[in-house]
Amino acid sequence: MLPAVTVISALYNAETEVPELATKLEALDHPRLQIVLIDDASTDATWAAIEEFAARDSRVVALRNPANLGVGGARNRALKAATSEYIWFVDHDDDWFPDAATLLARAAGSSGADIVSARAEYRHRPDLPGRIIDGVDERRTLTRDEYLRMMLAGNVHGFLWSKLIRRAALGDAPFPSLTSQSDFVGLLRALSSATTVVVIPDVVYRYLRRQGSLTRVRTPRLSNLEAARDAMHEAIAATKAPVEKSLVDYFDAWFYAGAAAFTPIRWNAPHEVRRDGIRRARAASAQLSIGSLLRRSRGTAATIALVRYAPGLYRLGLPFALRVKDRLRDARATDRGSVHHVAYVGIHDPDYPRNLRIRSALNSGGLRVVPAAKSSSRGARGVVADLAAVWRASRGARAIVVSEFGLKLAPAAWAVSRLRRVPLIVDGFVGLAETHIDDWGTAKRHSPRGIAFRSVDALAATLADAYLVDTDLRADAIVRRYRRRSAANTFSIPVGAPAWAASTPLPVADETLRVLYYGNYIPLHGLPLVVRAIDEARRHRPLSFTLIGGGQGRAGIERAVSEAGLGAITTFEDPVPEAELRDRIAAHDVVLGVFGSSGKARSVLANKLWQGLACGRVVITQSSPALSELRPIVGDQLVGTVPGDAGSLADALTAVDPSRRFEDRAALLEEYVDRRCTRLVDWVVHASS
Repeated sequence: MLPAVTVISALYNAETEVPELATKLEALDHPRLQIVLIDDASTDATWAAIEEFAARDSRVVALRNPANLGVGGARNRALKAATSEYIWFVDHDDDWFPDAATLLARAAGSSGADIVSARAEYRHRPDLPGRIIDGVDERRTLTRDEYLRMMLAGNVHGFLWSKLIRRAALGDAPFPSLTSQSDFVGLLRALSSATTVVVIPDVVYRYLRRQGSLTRVRTPRLSNLEAARDAMHEAIAATKAPVEKSLVDYFDAWFYAGAAAFTPIRWNAPHEVRRDGIRRARAASAQLSIGSLLRRSRGTAATIALVRYAPGLYRLGLPFALRVKDRLRDARATDRGSVHHVAYVGIHDPDYPRNLRIRSALNSGGLRVVPAAKSSSRGARGVVADLAAVWRASRGARAIVVSEFGLKLAPAAWAVSRLRRVPLIVDGFVGLAETHIDDWGTAKRHSPRGIAFRSVDALAATLADAYLVDTDLRADAIVRRYRRRSAANTFSIPVGAPAWAASTPLPVADETLRVLYYGNYIPLHGLPLVVRAIDEARRHRPLSFTLIGGGQGRAGIERAVSEAGLGAITTFEDPVPEAELRDRIAAHDVVLGVFGSSGKARSVLANKLWQGLACGRVVITQSSPALSELRPIVGDQLVGTVPGDAGSLADALTAVDPSRRFEDRAALLEEYVDRRCTRLVDWVVHASS
């Protein structure tokens, strides 16, 4: 079970932003959530807006300070009302993903860590792709001291909104009364009580730089920076093993000296504040070794050198450099307003549901997809034709995507992507080894063909900058099997249901349970087991069994049905256009899923599962950990059976109540898929910027 989470947000004069905050909080999919909102003595109608939100959502605890305590004091008071095991702090004017709390809580629950540290995206403007801040691109379990060293090195920062912290580690009042840096000090205090920290690669939060934010005042208080630096030095003194001086000096350089000089100029503070910042920076940098800093960061070393030896040049030159940087950023935003395209190569069937899903997601994200069909030629001629198609389609592209049936193209597409200097995305939905070796058995694992198939899969997964599969279970397996550099760039993009799949009225009830299979009779579907289950189940209740589709396995299933004496209750139909599938599903009570014995069969969520669920029908498929991804949405509309056990499937068919109506879950399923697709689109935009 996921540990409970309390989300805390302190607000001041934010009446116009509370409705949007409420929408973002309501979208969080964590099932055990408490929300604490505290109004820090606002002078507008913030309190009334919070009360309105609390009145309609029982999870919300509304607090109001009689006098302004500042963000630190407000958070301390909110903590006293928190009842959950873990705490997550958010700022009301930022953004986060709906599954953010769930991802953080899942990492906490599986590890027992006191702090979970994720990644975040910093956006200078909402219309621009941001940059990833905080954290690393792989999961790690760290001791308190190891995490502190990461903070010293600037790999992670003191932002609260990318951290989930155990309530017990925070204590009663961890946040000091500082106008800024109270979150940094509070995190250090929580870290002092922590034993382990888990760092995860997931980007869960979007920090949006907005004009007028309370954390950016025109006259920054540099004494807050000094207080935060001193708190870090106290934490360093409490470590079990000594911290090397060069690392402490580097922290003092980038966190204090560099920031003291930079911040007042960046925010156009009064002249005396700018001078004070330079003075503080020079005093702090006097004991720092430029050579030692140079070994860690050339940029930091250059800043400290300028501040120490040419402070006037720094003070006069920085505003000019910042103006140039801002104009370049604005020009980028203007350029980004035009349509950019993504080359989508190796397409076998443009109407295949998986292909449609990915292309639709990219198009919806403002990226025009330029498709390049897979060549029908064989041998060297086909290879040359495919390579030429990749080259043409990728001209001016922001990314190259290799489609689900095009894994053999991955090495060529990788070479083109390096020449074009764009990211390569590979959809590994249909792996060659799992198809030919595990499902069809047309090649032995250690035969020349088997080795070739496995090599193609491995190359595709290794060369890809981003790799796509359809379930979290398969994504985890890919990261482990191929030791991908970044788990964060291995995306689980569910197949989802097409637009035509929507809830339909139940067929007229009678004693006969109408069971539907549709597909291509491939081993993945495990139809021999299904036939045995139908034979057993019909002894306990009246059944009709319809099979729609074609393929080389159909003749064998027809023989099995005849030999079992099921001909009277079984109907075989040829494949029908996708547009007619909804009517076929509507005429049945149960849709059958996947019952094969391969590893893939135990880890996928097939097209028909999504389609049947979206149409409001009971879907029966063999149990696998992958089903847990849909359980919170569909509940017992999705029935799992024991893998490889025909009797378990027969029992499930016998137990189905065909008169039971399920609520329309098509929109919820689509929302779940959209959230996953949004992560991919954001990555493409960011990686190609």
